[in-house]
Amino acid sequence: MGLFLCVGEAERDGGRQLKILRILNNNVVVALNDEGKEIVLMGNGLGFQKKQGFKVDSDSIEKVFEIKN
Repeated sequence: MGLFLCVGEAERDGGRQLKILRILNNNVVVALNDEGKEIVLMGNGLGFQKKQGFKVDSDSIEKVFEIKN
């Protein structure tokens, strides 16, 4: 059973390269983090006019959820 852990407000370190795996809606996407783990990102318009494989605009990220087993 998976558990979502809210990592908190998005860290805007600029060095992140987050790649979209799946778009859930205009404001929520599933992405891969630097370690290759799936994370859920929330932010206004984060998935709007995006496709799988696009890079995430880190300025639009409001919350980050990490999936823990």
